[in-house]
Amino acid sequence: PEHLKEAARKLGIEIAFFAVEASTVYCKQGAPFMKFHLLIYAEQAKQLDFLRTQYDPNQPRNDYIRKLYQNAFDHGAVNIPLEEIYRINDPDAPTKKKMLTRSPLARAIAECCGCTEQEAKDMWLPSMPDTLRYQTYLDIAEMIRMAHESGCATVLAHPCWVRPYHRGDVPTEQDLFLVVADLARSGLDGIELSHRLNPLEMRPTLFRLAATLGLIPTGGSDFHGKLRCVFGMNGTARENLELLQARVRCLRQKAGR
Repeated sequence: PEHLKEAARKLGIEIAFFAVEASTVYCKQGAPFMKFHLLIYAEQAKQLDFLRTQYDPNQPRNDYIRKLYQNAFDHGAVNIPLEEIYRINDPDAPTKKKMLTRSPLARAIAECCGCTEQEAKDMWLPSMPDTLRYQTYLDIAEMIRMAHESGCATVLAHPCWVRPYHRGDVPTEQDLFLVVADLARSGLDGIELSHRLNPLEMRPTLFRLAATLGLIPTGGSDFHGKLRCVFGMNGTARENLELLQARVRCLRQKAGR
């Protein structure tokens, strides 16, 4: 966090929050039902320390990628060390990638074998089975509770990216709206409305839902360094940013953090 603050200061950028995007699962009647990303906002980075004690959803994926890499390496399909493939290309970066995905490994295999990235994935990198990826999970209602105990606010990220927990299930818009209403009762503070994964025709409906449930509407680029992530296209209105800042301050004071 201190490196982030210093880099922002040099660039003249204001950091409104320290935050984490968590992969979570919504349970219906005690059973896993849908998968959601939850944005957790804090005034101070140390408020997010409670996440260190929780299950890391990246671990199953990372273990799986390491096994795929070892198999490809043993068969001569890749000759670059795993650490080099997933290195952050910034000598001043004080961290390393925490989530390993198939694409960087596919690029390394493609370079070594003279094939395309898609061919590398087809030959060496099958998708991770859901039975491995989600055998353990973070319950979104529990994450909201713990975030509030640490004085953090929570926002449901890109809600139109609806993903079932069980492959083959097809959640409906009504399912989504009922889940959002239930999460609002659990203390959810906001909902990300302005996002590339939320169709324009759905946003007025989501806005009315947010207004009805008293949720703060937010937005963002969801920037992950990919071409599809564009700054300036989706964002948060100043008044909603101030509402979220006020909510975080209130929760922090209430939690005594």
